Amino acid sequence: MSVTTTGVPYHEHMGDLEGTVLRCPYSKCNARVIKIKDNKTYTVKTGIEYLKVNENEDPKLNGVFIKVDDVWDFDNIGVSKKFEPSEENEKKLERLVICSECERGPLGFATFDGQETEDYQKLKYYLHLNSLLFQIQ
Repeated sequence: MSVTTTGVPYHEHMGDLEGTVLRCPYSKCNARVIKIKDNKTYTVKTGIEYLKVNENEDPKLNGVFIKVDDVWDFDNIGVSKKFEPSEENEKKLERLVICSECERGPLGFATFDGQETEDYQKLKYYLHLNSLLFQIQ
């Protein structure tokens, strides 16, 4: 028995983020990506074109992300090979984040957050809020 869930774009959700489930935006996939643990958001300039759930999205939200400190907090995520970013980025992007079910993206990026390390276990993950659907109950 399959369960159908409905999701809305970020600009329609605009409520409390804590406890919200984020899903892959592709209707044929709809995989659960993560349940958000807090209300913190981050504005980051990356120079990357992310997926757009809705072409009418608010341009002020283009660089709004949530941060995930541990890859094991995700329910379902894929990570690309090492990424060679451009110089216009505020952060040095190490990897792109994709849906592991349908392999589409990017949904976000991974970085070392200023740490001088090559230990991939210390990567921090940022999910672009305009690239995911917010599950509504």
